[in-house]
Amino acid sequence: MMERLPEWLTPRRIGVVEAFPLTPNGKLDQAALMTPLGDDPLDGTTAVDIVYGTETERQLAAIWSELLGGGVHGPEDGFFASGGHSLLGVRLLALIRQRFKVAIPLRQIFEKPILSQMAKAIEAASGGHSAEENEVATIKRRARRSDSSGMERP
Repeated sequence: MMERLPEWLTPRRIGVVEAFPLTPNGKLDQAALMTPLGDDPLDGTTAVDIVYGTETERQLAAIWSELLGGGVHGPEDGFFASGGHSLLGVRLLALIRQRFKVAIPLRQIFEKPILSQMAKAIEAASGGHSAEENEVATIKRRARRSDSSGMERP
């Protein structure tokens, strides 16, 4: 499969279910089908086994889990290989902006879809500063000045 499909279309893992979940009407319950199967049974990876290089990687993995419906996301996992798509990419950018106080362009998600690469792009965009240091200072507005006598309405 990896020879014929691009990286972002190749499934990260394939799970086996005993029966497909059905709705009360007897149709396939796609929402229940998309629930994570838990730890990765194919390679034995659990959330405890993953070691993140930086705090940015750990926080980014938490954002991915929130967007992609849970699961274990390690530093070498790809956003698209883990189930992401362009619309989730836009939501990812908004969450990155909110959490890390940096704005990265949408093309970064396509150019650097691997979690560790994306974390490095976030760190580069922040200039190596923490989120608190990147906080924009709020400037209080001055009191509105009254109009001059020539500008006032009669």
